[in-house]
Amino acid sequence: MMPTLVRPRTVKRAPRRSWLTPPEIAVVDLVADGLTNQEIGARLFLSPRTVQTHLQNIGRRSGCTLREGIAGRAYLTGVLRQRPVGPAGLEAEPVRLTARQHQVLSLVARGFSTEEICAELDISVDTVKTHVARMLATFGARNRAHLVRLTIDAGELRLVPAAASDGAS
Repeated sequence: MMPTLVRPRTVKRAPRRSWLTPPEIAVVDLVADGLTNQEIGARLFLSPRTVQTHLQNIGRRSGCTLREGIAGRAYLTGVLRQRPVGPAGLEAEPVRLTARQHQVLSLVARGFSTEEICAELDISVDTVKTHVARMLATFGARNRAHLVRLTIDAGELRLVPAAASDGAS
């Protein structure tokens, strides 16, 4: 008697809810906290080179290679969500950014480099660096990616998809 060949069942995967894999989401979350590749690798038990590879893959898919742009895109697409700031019941002193600081911050969150921000807003490199440095100090951010997270969490920055903002006016 000849054995009957049974076709293996195909395993149905759950639909992906994100454009990032779970390890990539973990990396982006720590990038948004302002950690370096070495610090991220230590927390996730990965080599810094593996972290860099994840960031390169994310950058290729998102079209943005700067860490702050990747963090901004992760918020924009809902991969990262706004976190509550401080203990419940304690109201922090609201931070007041100037209109120009808001413009610079919005472009930083979208992954613009300093030179691209200069061209977009028609201001000097030193002016952009000064605005970024003051915002870093104001929010106690470690770097530009961390600044994006802190300002979103504080409610100071709201990212709106480009298509939605074009027709809103």
